[in-house]
Parts: sequence; structure tokens; C-alpha cells
Amino acid sequence: MNVRHIPFARCLVFGALTLVAAGCINLSSLTQPPIQTAYYILEYDPPAPTGSKPSAPAIRVDRFSADPLYATTAMIYKKQPFQTDAYVYHRWHTAPADMVSHLLARDLRRSGNFAAVFGPAAPASAAYDIKGHVEIFLENDTADPWQAELLLTVTVTGPPGTGNSAVVLQKSYQASAPCVRNHPRAFAEAMSRAMQLLSEEIIADVCRIVETGEK
Repeated sequence: MNVRHIPFARCLVFGALTLVAAGCINLSSLTQPPIQTAYYILEYDPPAPTGSKPSAPAIRVDRFSADPLYATTAMIYKKQPFQTDAYVYHRWHTAPADMVSHLLARDLRRSGNFAAVFGPAAPASAAYDIKGHVEIFLENDTADPWQAELLLTVTVTGPPGTGNSAVVLQKSYQASAPCVRNHPRAFAEAMSRAMQLLSEEIIADVCRIVETGEK
């Protein structure tokens, strides 16, 4: 036997053993874990109750509608004029219209100014209805720092059959709040502050109109 062939044979054996060993390795353990999607909500403290007897009648908050761009749980941002985009791994837990109408109903209820505050599914009747529309719910990245921009249109009417079905208020409410850092979580926090500001303004207007009839 030619001794020069022995090292080559040993290499073939070693290579075969290496391939067998590699086949025993669980390759799935070497892959990166999937990226988890983060979900965000609006969160802030409700208004403190006035402590006085409710001075306004019962009111209902209907589910808000939204422009098509915001009728989704996607977190929309804008980097330059005429162009918007959405995060892939960062989303709202529920659609903006649902969050806004839920928080406004909660704040109206916690303010203590109304005899009762009902949601859209409540069977009880109310003296006034609040309807709303989300026109802007956006992270504006064209500014530094980023800004949370919120624009709502609110309409207050009396329900049909009560003799007070006319529109008593229709007004647009707009607020913006800076993000403490350029990150989707900071956007959610800034949008919460913007919503809190608008909620306080809407409650003040509704109380004034319901109590005095002044538009």
C-alpha cells in the first residue's frame, strides 16, 4: 500500500464524521428568534371628580369614526410631505377611534358632571349624544423632536324623539405634543398627553352647552 495515500484516506474519514455530526445538530437552535410585535395604548389619569351633585343630564358617547388612513391599528408616521408609512413591529392595541371614544366616555363619567354617561351599546336613553370623528392621529417625524398630532371633530345632538334633536355643538379640537425621544413608545405617551388635553377641552364645552345652551 502506498503510504502517501494514508493521510488522504484519513481526511476522507474525518470529513465523513464531521458531516454525520453536523446532521445531529438541531439547526433550529441556531436561528434567531422571531421579532415580537409591540402593542400600545393611550394612557393617562382621568379628571378628578368635582365632588358636587351632577348638574348635567345623562349623555351618550357613540363610537367615533375615523379617516381611512387611521381606521386601523397600524401606527402611522410621516417623514416628509405627501408621504406616510406605518411601523411593522409596533401597533396600537385597538383602533384610534375606539380608544378615543372609550377614553372620552370614561373622562365624562369620572368628571362627575353628568347624571349618567352611556356607551354606544347601552340600552338606556340619554338627553344628549356625542359623536366624533378622528381626522388626524399621526406621528409627525418632520419635526425635531417628533410630534404626536391629534385632530378630532365632535358633534353634540339631542336624540330623536326628545324634541331636542338639533345639533347643539360641532367643533374641531386639535392638539400636538412632543415625543420625549424618537421612538414609537414615546409617540404613544405623547399622543396620550394630546388626548388628555382635548378631553378636558371637550368636557368643558359640553358642560357649558348642556347647562346653559350657549354654543
